[in-house]
Amino acid sequence: MRRGENEGSLTAIPRISPATPTVPKPPIHRLLLAPLLLLPAACDPEIDSALPPQPEILATEPLSRRLEEFVGGHAKLVWTKQLSGDRPDSSAVDDHLELWGLDTRDGRGARRILDDQDNYARPLVSPSGDHIVFTHKGIYKKSGSDLRHFEPSVFRIDWDGEHLEKLATGYAVDVWRDPATSVEWVYVTDLLPTDKGTLYASRLERFKLLDPGDRELVYDGTQLGVENIQLSRDGKRASGLFPWPDAGLMNLEDRTHRRLQRGCWPSMAPDDSHLAWVFDGSHKNLHVFTEDARDTWPVAVDGAPGVDGREVYHPRWSNHVRFFAITGPYIGETLGQSKAATVEIHLGRFSPDIRSVESWLQVTDDELADHFPDLWVKYSETRAAELAKANPVPPSPPKPQPKPKAETIERDWPVTSLPLLFVWEDRSRENLAGAFPGRACGVEAREQARFGPRHEMLADGGRFDADPESSRAVAAHFAGKHPAFTIEVLATPATDRQDGVVAGTEHFQLRQRGSDWVFVSEQPGRQHHWIGTARAGEPAHLVIASDGVEYLVFHNGKAVAQGVKNVSDVEMLAGRRGLTFGGGWDGAIEAVNIAPGRLDESRLEAHWKYLRAKIADRPAIPRVRLRATLLEMTADRPVEALDTYPRALLAYLYRVEEVLEGSYSGDKVLALHWTVMDRMPLQGFPRRPGDTYELLLEPYAAHPQLVGERQWNDILEPLELYYDVATPQP
Repeated sequence: MRRGENEGSLTAIPRISPATPTVPKPPIHRLLLAPLLLLPAACDPEIDSALPPQPEILATEPLSRRLEEFVGGHAKLVWTKQLSGDRPDSSAVDDHLELWGLDTRDGRGARRILDDQDNYARPLVSPSGDHIVFTHKGIYKKSGSDLRHFEPSVFRIDWDGEHLEKLATGYAVDVWRDPATSVEWVYVTDLLPTDKGTLYASRLERFKLLDPGDRELVYDGTQLGVENIQLSRDGKRASGLFPWPDAGLMNLEDRTHRRLQRGCWPSMAPDDSHLAWVFDGSHKNLHVFTEDARDTWPVAVDGAPGVDGREVYHPRWSNHVRFFAITGPYIGETLGQSKAATVEIHLGRFSPDIRSVESWLQVTDDELADHFPDLWVKYSETRAAELAKANPVPPSPPKPQPKPKAETIERDWPVTSLPLLFVWEDRSRENLAGAFPGRACGVEAREQARFGPRHEMLADGGRFDADPESSRAVAAHFAGKHPAFTIEVLATPATDRQDGVVAGTEHFQLRQRGSDWVFVSEQPGRQHHWIGTARAGEPAHLVIASDGVEYLVFHNGKAVAQGVKNVSDVEMLAGRRGLTFGGGWDGAIEAVNIAPGRLDESRLEAHWKYLRAKIADRPAIPRVRLRATLLEMTADRPVEALDTYPRALLAYLYRVEEVLEGSYSGDKVLALHWTVMDRMPLQGFPRRPGDTYELLLEPYAAHPQLVGERQWNDILEPLELYYDVATPQP
C-alpha cells in the first residue's frame, strides 16, 4: 500500500445536507403493482426488527447526531470516496480512491481513515465494530489481452488509521462473528480474469480476523459473483450469485445453493429470519424473499430525497435488519456514464415487516462520488449478545462438510430416479439433471426470443439454446446404438397451423407441421410418429418414449395409437447443432424432460396431472391494444451499456388516442419496450415523438420474468407501468 503519496492535495470534505430524515412517498405505480407480485406464504418469518426501547443519543457532531437519531444509538459507517474522474468508478477499478469512515462517538464526523489514495474495494465494518476490513484488488493486464487479472489482498485497519495489517490473499466479502465463540471470521473469494464490470470467483473461503494463518473452504459448488455475499447471524445461510445473474441463497451447512431470481446485488438479512433480497434490473427495487421463496415482495429504494426515482447502486443490508445503505442517484445514459458528482450515500430504514422504506438519511453531499457503504449499528450487536446469552446452545460455525454421497434429486416433476440428460421446467426452477447433487440446466434466448410471464420460453422471435454441457450429454446419449429415452415437452402453439421446430438436436426433432404434432428422427433409424392435433392457445403435453426398440407416444397423458395419420413424409428441418428450442415456430415451451430411459405410462400420466393442475392455477393476464402518440422517451442506450446483460428495455410515455381492444381508462400510458435483444439493437428504436403507434400491452406487474432484465426508465411521471408484449422486430 502507498501511504502519504497525495497528502495535502485532497478536497473531499463532505458538505452534509442539513435535511432531517424524511419519510418517502411511494410512487403511485409502485403502490398499484406491489400487491400483484405477492405469493401465498407458508408462515411469516420471525424478523428481529426491534429498535432500542430507549434510544441513546450521545453524539454532539451534527452529522453523527443525525445518524444516531436515525438508527437509535451508536453507529459506524465506512465507504470509498472517488477522488478523480467525471464518471463513477462504481466497481472500484482505479487507484484514485480514499477510505472514509464515520464513528458517531469520536466527535470527528465523516473523515479519511487513511490519507493515501489507492484501490480500496468493498470496505467492511467487523461485527465488533473495532476493525475495518478492505481489499486491494491488485488489478493488472497481460500484454495483448483486454482481460483484467487480479492479485487481491485483504487488509485490516483501526478506526484511527493505525495498525494497517495485511491479513491474507483474497477478496473480502463479509465479516461474520460466531455466536458461540465470538470469534470474527473474514469470508473471501478469489477473483477470476474478466473484461466485464461484473466480478467472478471460483470458491468462497474464510479465515479468522485476528488469526488469519489458516483458511477453510466454505463453498465451491459453482462459480460465484462477489457482490454481495453476506451471512445470516447464525452463519447457516448466505446470499450470493451462482454466478450473475442467478441470485439466491447458499446453505452453508451442506454447501448447496438455491436460486431465487435473476438479478444482482443480493443481500442477506443480518438476523436469523433468513430473508434475502435481489436487486432488480432497473436498479430501483429490492425483491425480498422468504427462505422457502413462498413469499416475495418488492421494495422500492429509489425514493430517497435527492434520488427522486433515479437509479441507485451498491445496496447492502447493515448488521441490523431495519437498516441498509445505497448510493445514488446515477444520472446519465448508463451507470458508467453517469455524473460522479451526484453519487452520494443514502441510508434507508425499513418498516418492521421489511415491506417498505419508512425513512431516509443522506450521509454525504459533495462533488465526489461515494461507493460501497457498509453500516454498523451498535444496538444490533447488543441484541445479538442478549440472544446468545438466552440460548445456552447457540449455532455452531458452518464448518466445511464432506461432499454429499450419491442420492436422488428431489423434485415435484419429473418423478424419476434416472440421471436426467436435460430438465427445464421453467426459468424460475433449479432444473437439476444428472446424478445427485445435480447439474444445473439452462437455456439462452437468441435473436428475439424471450421469456414469458410464467418463466417459459417464447420462441416466436427466435430460438433458445440449451447450455453446452446439457447439449453434449444429450448428443452423446442419442449417438449410441438404439438408446432408450423419454422426451417430454409442454408446448402451447400460437396458431393452429404452422411449420416449425419445438425442440430438436441433430438426431431428432419435435415439430408442428400444419396442425399436426410430429416426432421425427434420423438416428438410430428413421422414425416418424404422429402425436396429436395442435390447437392455438392450448397447452399440449407431448411425450415420445422408447426402450431402444419400441416407441410409445403420449398426448396430454393418453397413449396415441399410430397409423391414425400418416406422417412418413415429414423430414427433419435444417437446424443448428446442439439441443435447441424453437425455430420458425410461434409458441411457448416449458416442462422439458429428456431422460436416458423409457418412463412408464403411470409416471407420464402423473406428469400430465401435475402440469395440468399448474396450468389451471394460472390467472388470466389482462391485455389491451391501444393507438397512442409518443410524448417522451427514455434516452437510447448503446449495446456497450449492457455490460454482461444480453437484453435491455426502455420506458416510453404515450398519449392514448384510442382503445382498440381491452379496457384502459387513462389518457397516458407508460410502456416498456425491448430495444436490444441478443446484444443487437432492434429496428424501430428509438421512436419519434409525435408519431402514433399501435401498442399491445399487459401490466408489468404480471411479468415477473422481467425483474432481472436490464431496464432504463427516465420517465418520472407516476403511472402504472405496462409491458409491450408484441413480438420484437429485428
